[in-house]
Amino acid sequence: MTPGTDVTLWRIPLPEKSPGPQAWALLDDRERQRAERFIHDRDRHRFVAAHAGLRLALAAETGQPPRALGFTATPGGKPQLERHALSFNLSHSGAIAVVATCRGSAVGVDVEMAGRLRDLDGLAGMVMTPDEQARFAVLPQDLRQVAFMRVWTRKEALLKADGRGLTYDPRKVEVDIDDGAERTVVLEGISWTLRDVALAPDLAAAVCVSGPLASIRQRSVAPLA
Repeated sequence: MTPGTDVTLWRIPLPEKSPGPQAWALLDDRERQRAERFIHDRDRHRFVAAHAGLRLALAAETGQPPRALGFTATPGGKPQLERHALSFNLSHSGAIAVVATCRGSAVGVDVEMAGRLRDLDGLAGMVMTPDEQARFAVLPQDLRQVAFMRVWTRKEALLKADGRGLTYDPRKVEVDIDDGAERTVVLEGISWTLRDVALAPDLAAAVCVSGPLASIRQRSVAPLA
């Protein structure tokens, strides 16, 4: 039997206020420039906290100083580490960011705050396959919000792991709308494993890896002053 991939999911709290000089000091010049372009203070604070937390998580995994980590990107634009085979992916929503890390497989993660979305049928038509739409249309009203977020996080995690993100039409990917721990999806000849992750009652999240998935363990990055 082929051994599966072990994934670590790092949780990073994102503050409303500035995360402070320690967080800013971890960022490189490009990250600081991106942070300064945010118009709203809260968005800037959360970007800095998320990317400082990303560096701390990757430093813990690689043994390298967080400030010394260098990044490149795949042809599709997915960030990756220079000079290290560790795979990672970052997602954030509201007051939390998560970083998925693993070795030997591509990885993607998506986290979304549960909310009261409008025009769910219209949104479903933009992201779901015809079969998913048909099953979604007959769900009771009280289950539709959760089901939509389940489908969305699964598809985004898969397409982020694949490296193309939403440049690839999500309506071409079947992930099912049912609740469940795990499913296998084949995308253009490559087998991917998707697993929903319980983070908090108001969060939907999913992790995806190429090949089998053995385990997901959760860790936390301590807030920086």
